[in-house]
Amino acid sequence: MVACRKGEPVCSDEAFDPEDPFCFIYSTIFQRLELRLPFTPFERTLLTEVNVAPAELHPNSWAFMRAFAILCCNLGLTPSVDTFLYFFEVKDLGKKLWVNFNGVAGRVLLTLFQQSYKGFKKNFFKVRNNRRDPSLLDGFPLYWTEKPNLQRAQSLEDLSPQKRGVCELLSGLSASLNTLELLKREFSPKDLETYIGTLLLPCFLLCPIFTCILVLFTLSRIDLLLLHRYGLQQRQEEEVARPPGQAKGGCY
Repeated sequence: MVACRKGEPVCSDEAFDPEDPFCFIYSTIFQRLELRLPFTPFERTLLTEVNVAPAELHPNSWAFMRAFAILCCNLGLTPSVDTFLYFFEVKDLGKKLWVNFNGVAGRVLLTLFQQSYKGFKKNFFKVRNNRRDPSLLDGFPLYWTEKPNLQRAQSLEDLSPQKRGVCELLSGLSASLNTLELLKREFSPKDLETYIGTLLLPCFLLCPIFTCILVLFTLSRIDLLLLHRYGLQQRQEEEVARPPGQAKGGCY
């Protein structure tokens, strides 16, 4: 991460060296949204799907991405582009410079991080590859793109049964989650579980698919635990029965 030259515009990619790639990221994304590098697979894939560079995405939209990932991970779900784009869409930019994710009417999952996000435009960093992580900038657009992909909301019919179940689960929350509160609680697991749990319970009555998945997952964990204990018991019995001096077999 290096400082930019004075007067260097964030949308500039002029005369960039293919052997020394870089991208711009607004400092507010690190300071207020606590973004960390490298980007997650979810973040890389979503940037690629929408065809935008990191600085081309409005900070409020970065907040939506971060909060959605925090929510999914707390529930034991893998955040995916398809499920995210069930709740959010990208509309025609018009005269706007930055790309925004807009909540789909009737599917508002997260509240806006900040109603009027000001003061971020002049402060940004240039991020370059480094020897410790040569793949730091792989898998997403680095430079300001001319044609972001407009994204209309996904329909349930277009999703796999598993992703459909995730969307139905999240749709069943009793109220929209506060994006700021999710970000604040990211590193306080108990507070995060309590906050999400108060909104989660009603959805189990509305989402039989997820309930079945949860039951099957729980049963599989119990089966694995029992097999593990049975294996340990067998090994203990073999140890007792093995003649003195005989070497162990296997790779345990």
